[in-house]
Amino acid sequence: MIAFAHLLALTFGIYFLGTVAVLLLPRKAARPALVFFGGVGSLALLVSGIYALFSGHSYSTSLWTIPYIGNLTIAVDRLSAFFLVVTSIVAMPASLFAAVRNDGQYSRSLAVLFLALLLSLFLVLIAANVFLFFVTWEIMSILIYLMINQGKQERPGYLMLATSETGTLAVLVALLLLSRTTGTLYFEGMKAGNFSMTPALYWVIFILSFAGFGVKAGLIPLNFWLPRAYTATPPSYIPLMAGATLNLGLYGIIRVNMTFLPMTQAGPGVIMLVIGSITAFIGVLYATIEDDLKTLLAHSSIENAGIITASLGAGAVFLASGHRVAAAMALVAAFYHLSNHSVFKTLLFMGAGELEGATGIRSLDRLGGLLKRMPWTGFFVLVGALSISAMPPFNGFVSEWLTFESLLRSVELSSLGIKIAFVAAGVVLALTAGLAVTCFVRAFAMGFLGMPRSEAVHKARETRISALVPMAFLALLCLVLGVLPTYVIPTLDKVIAPIAGASGTKALVPPFFKNALAARELPPQVCGRVSRSRGPGRQESFARSRSGGDSSGRSGESGGLRHVHLVHVRNSCDLSGLLRGCGVAPGGPT
Repeated sequence: MIAFAHLLALTFGIYFLGTVAVLLLPRKAARPALVFFGGVGSLALLVSGIYALFSGHSYSTSLWTIPYIGNLTIAVDRLSAFFLVVTSIVAMPASLFAAVRNDGQYSRSLAVLFLALLLSLFLVLIAANVFLFFVTWEIMSILIYLMINQGKQERPGYLMLATSETGTLAVLVALLLLSRTTGTLYFEGMKAGNFSMTPALYWVIFILSFAGFGVKAGLIPLNFWLPRAYTATPPSYIPLMAGATLNLGLYGIIRVNMTFLPMTQAGPGVIMLVIGSITAFIGVLYATIEDDLKTLLAHSSIENAGIITASLGAGAVFLASGHRVAAAMALVAAFYHLSNHSVFKTLLFMGAGELEGATGIRSLDRLGGLLKRMPWTGFFVLVGALSISAMPPFNGFVSEWLTFESLLRSVELSSLGIKIAFVAAGVVLALTAGLAVTCFVRAFAMGFLGMPRSEAVHKARETRISALVPMAFLALLCLVLGVLPTYVIPTLDKVIAPIAGASGTKALVPPFFKNALAARELPPQVCGRVSRSRGPGRQESFARSRSGGDSSGRSGESGGLRHVHLVHVRNSCDLSGLLRGCGVAPGGPT
């Protein structure tokens, strides 16, 4: 725990010193300072998150005492550790990209705001009482407002700030009502199971918190600020805003409604499911008809926030209904898609920033033919487009597949009305997925294929290598998250198991991808009677003879499979042995 405290202090110190250093250093040193402090600080943040995620221990400490308020407390559990990891993965390439794009007369202010925003994101995720959470949340909102105004358009910034403050007030009221019920301002004392409340108060707290955090997450009906704000934000900032700050709204929804409030009613989950599905559908509709590339990606962020919220709602319904394994599956889908969206949306906004920097154009109608002039940028944008369109073998396919798989588990529910809601949500999300493919096929084709449709495109040249490196890193990550889900899902399960009270790994990962103990967990209907041979290095076989009946006296069956053998080698699960044991080896049945 002492080592982890040092990691947190190191992360804070790097971001804070970086912010101060950029203010004191000459203007020409702002870009290398941003790369160094942003990259090293994010690396420390990544190590801190991974340490907390895999250690299995929660960390909590008090900083100092404020009169009439109490101790300012920070804490890191597996939920906050997961968001720390996702934030750091986005922040590292985003820091390099921001420094490359940050070459104007406002380079110092841009670097200061970028590092200060990273520091505020870190503090929001580790805040463990109401006062510290809202102070850091307000700092984050003000920094985002200042970032948007760097784009020389004041109205989108004011709109974002006003809408954000409305949501913040709703969340503040919700948490104050919750603290009055629990008798504490500390998050640890607010966790579900430590108190009881009336149904009316439960619904008031849920509606206020869900609506308040939903503003930051971009959920309907208060998401009108997001496309305007993203479009007005300078290209240096937008990858971090799209890949990290949007997640804070989802973090708040999960923290309050799935760890503080007891999941005893299906109603809140149904609301999250319905609103998430509608948000996703409306977001992709606007994205499909949009001509401005940055605005298109902003509407796509709304769509993906809706998909994540729908999965969270499905998980909440399953939890309230007592189906914990199904709940774990839905939450795995939500957390997986949240991670994926952070990666491919950061990549796509980087690509959009490079197109705007090379041509000065964001209108798809005026682009075209850029693949010949910017081949590497086009390739990386293509990877991002395939990922967000849920095309295999990239990451978006896995998380959206898991989303639909979890929705199909609604057959286990007893309420007909809830089943209908799940079916409707599944249909809407399926249509959303189809429209997303159409949207990004259109966007890539209009931007990179065909003939140039403006003089600026003829003059475009490939971007510098320092801007391609962060894009290459994110593109590679899209592929890794797509081809290695059997490693990602058990990691996410560490975050989800405390919330769902069950593991989703066994339901989602095929047995031959698990460790040696997995074969013993196969159901007896498959394995039959177990006969274990003694001695080291021998194989374990499970056999059932159907020719002479079984121990219960049932008569044998003519034909069919007479013996079922599962070959299991220590410390591994040999797929070919499994197939041979089941009678489906290439050489024919055994």
